[in-house]
Amino acid sequence: MSVEQAVPAPRPLWRRLIFSRYAPYQAVLVLSTLSPALPHTTSPNNTWWALAALDFVIAAGVGVVAASRPSNLWLATLGPLLVLPGIQWLRNADGNSGAGFSSLLYLPVIWFAFYGRRFQVVLAVIGSIAVLVLPIVIVGSPQYPASAWRGTTLFLLVIAVIGPLVHELVQRSQDANTRLTVSETQFRAAFDDAPVGTMLSGIGGDVERTMLRVNRALGRMLGYSADELLGHDVVEFIHPDDVAEVVRRRQSLTSGQRAPRAEQRLMHKSGRVVWVSMSFSVIHDDEGRPLQIISQIEDISARRESDKALLESLESERAAAERMRAMAKSRRDLVSGVSHDLRTPITSASGFAELLAEGDAGPLNDEQLTMLSTVRRNLDRIAAIVDDLLAFSRTDSEAAPRADPIDLGDVVEAAVQSMSLQAIERGQHLSYTNELRGVSINGDANRLDRALTNLLSNAVKFTPPDGIVTVTAINRGDAAVIQVADTGIGIPPDEVEKIFDQYFRATAAREESINGTGLGLAIVRAVTEQHSGSVEVSSEVGTGTTFTLTLPLG
Repeated sequence: MSVEQAVPAPRPLWRRLIFSRYAPYQAVLVLSTLSPALPHTTSPNNTWWALAALDFVIAAGVGVVAASRPSNLWLATLGPLLVLPGIQWLRNADGNSGAGFSSLLYLPVIWFAFYGRRFQVVLAVIGSIAVLVLPIVIVGSPQYPASAWRGTTLFLLVIAVIGPLVHELVQRSQDANTRLTVSETQFRAAFDDAPVGTMLSGIGGDVERTMLRVNRALGRMLGYSADELLGHDVVEFIHPDDVAEVVRRRQSLTSGQRAPRAEQRLMHKSGRVVWVSMSFSVIHDDEGRPLQIISQIEDISARRESDKALLESLESERAAAERMRAMAKSRRDLVSGVSHDLRTPITSASGFAELLAEGDAGPLNDEQLTMLSTVRRNLDRIAAIVDDLLAFSRTDSEAAPRADPIDLGDVVEAAVQSMSLQAIERGQHLSYTNELRGVSINGDANRLDRALTNLLSNAVKFTPPDGIVTVTAINRGDAAVIQVADTGIGIPPDEVEKIFDQYFRATAAREESINGTGLGLAIVRAVTEQHSGSVEVSSEVGTGTTFTLTLPLG
């Protein structure tokens, strides 16, 4: 099932003209055209005076209604156009074509030129042509002699030119005013809503330093509304100690110098100090003379408080670090002093024990020799602890190590030779590869020897009999790499990161009652870092441990 929509037939032309929105304008033009052809005399006529008066009254009424309804374009156009037939009727009422009322034709043209649109100007010009030309054509002479054509033509040319020209000038002026208004509105909005405090102040005369315009941000900054600040002297809100500086900066700015952004203090309504970052710029008039000063003011109180807290924190940390360094120095001095004091009696006791063992004080029986062996073993243990403490106090000191030319190959070989006897006594196999003979660096031979000896000592202590300890010294070109590997008990993964800490002893060392102070590997790391090197460890429980010491060359 289909539904056909009926298409309405187009309306006849006469209906469209009658009911067009331009019909009233057409009626006015028709009246203006036909009025000369209506019966009239060449002498003054009161009827035409009455019709002209009525026409102007109607035009005024339409104008009043149009003023109350500014959006009604129809009424706004009709009012001025009604003046056209009224002008013609005034000419008829006076009885001659030279009555002087033709000049009134400027009224609708100029009105639309100032307050109307382009099409309204065109309507007024067309109506003026009808009022001036048609009477000459319809009535003819003698009322409208042929000479009237010249004046009429000139008058129409003036109207045709002035109307559009004035309208174009008015439109351009309105567009410029609109842009100026928009620009001023945008400036006011940007000024008033700016997140930083902004102020316009006067220069010279009665407005010197006077606040002429202030935005809301500055008002909030000072505890006032923007209106409360207007008219006050700028220096009223400056901290007394900063007034002279602010005045000097303003004066230097107006004299052509620069006034860079600076930190100043303002006074809040409550009396507290507000730290701000303030900048000045000069606004000049068209002739380049200083007109006003615009100031941008940013509240930096929170930042200064943060900076102050940070400085106090840094000072506190610096003081704490100084105390820690002082404590560390005291500890090193104590350890070094005690170790030195212990070394003399231990050396003396060890010497007398050795004399007793050799029988210098008389022969000893087996039980006495066993006891003496225990005494000597514990004296050696105490001596080793003292040596570790002395070595650690030296490596942990702030004094830089010696920087003498040393042969790394000799250092490696000396350390291996010093530990070879212990490895043999424990039934271990100690092997080494030394490619560092003749490789020289600037360093402290004693400290490096101590570090390598500690690594070898650990390897021997934590490797069971029949185990293997391997030392590999390689010249990599840019660095010397020394590895000490063993097949010992290994280190648990959770303890690998701790073994270089001071006084840390691995669980296996404690369970196996292996002697040590927990300082050996700490000494190794300290010595290596003092020589700009690094030490690494890899280990597997039950398989063994490998320490890799890397020292840069050159």
